[in-house]
Amino acid sequence: MSEEFRMVNNKGVTEVSFDNRKFVFVSREMLKIVNELAGKIAPHDINILITGQTGVGKDVLAEIIHYLSERQGSFVNCNISGLSVNLFESELFGYIRGAFTGAGKNSPGYFKVAHKGTLLLNEIGDLAPGSQVKILTAIESKRIYPVGSQRADELDVRIISITNQSPGQLMAEAKLRPDLFYRLRGFLIHIPSLKERKEDILILAKHFIEKSSQKFDKENVALSKEAKSYILDYSWPGNVRELDHVIEQAVFMADNGVLEEDNLRQVIKESLHQSNAGEEAQSTALLVDISPPFSLINFLKLQRNSIEKKAIILALEECHQNKSAAARMLNVDRRDLYYRMKRLDII
Repeated sequence: MSEEFRMVNNKGVTEVSFDNRKFVFVSREMLKIVNELAGKIAPHDINILITGQTGVGKDVLAEIIHYLSERQGSFVNCNISGLSVNLFESELFGYIRGAFTGAGKNSPGYFKVAHKGTLLLNEIGDLAPGSQVKILTAIESKRIYPVGSQRADELDVRIISITNQSPGQLMAEAKLRPDLFYRLRGFLIHIPSLKERKEDILILAKHFIEKSSQKFDKENVALSKEAKSYILDYSWPGNVRELDHVIEQAVFMADNGVLEEDNLRQVIKESLHQSNAGEEAQSTALLVDISPPFSLINFLKLQRNSIEKKAIILALEECHQNKSAAARMLNVDRRDLYYRMKRLDII
């Protein structure tokens, strides 16, 4: 276990901290999950599949498992959505010099970098069928062939997979191979949504307030009584990630050291407006373009621009405004992404 990793229970509140990150909870559901990890799963090399809605903290839990394990290698997060089909094999398995145009030197893939450690396959529901076969072969044989090489590299990697989709539904729709599913699901963990463990909301809010207060160099901001009620009543469809974002923005706007209900309402309203911007633009395009004189070319152009803008905004939000990661997710060059953002008035 890493010396940087700490897990303590203080007056019923469990705090797990590592690499300047903190995971806090009081609910029995989360305590059971973490205790099972600490006592049963983490020390063994069994593969793990973590399911749960977007924003519940699946990637954080995966990293906790790695720190609780005895593995000495790195924790490597592979975002499946950010890999293009054409580059999938070279990104996962690496390549040797001269394997293809531009391969000027040997490059290890995600599997090799995670040797002796843990590889997180982030959103396995986005794996293309051909890519699933290649990963299944690597898992079963415990070896990989870098692109352009006839020599196999032996693997010692623990695989943790996460998805916000139902594995059963993915298999029913033929989007996930059953044989790969059973290889990945040595042990299945489901993280409940935030609204299913409301007792964690206020303790998480307190943690995010402390973090944001420090970030913005403010005295620790307090929640008003009305703000507490609002936080508990809101459904939090984006779960912990949304709560973190809302608290950060609200703390920035808070006056006199108090976070009010209006601060929270304003941030959530603006977030909803941004997420619906693409849909509103598309509806406006429909209303405008079907008016005489009708132009099919203009209609299709506005439709395409609206969808493209929404896709870029969602990718940036998912990648926490990291443009390089968003470009990989969208399978475009970083410079191309800047051009598109400028053309669509995103920047």
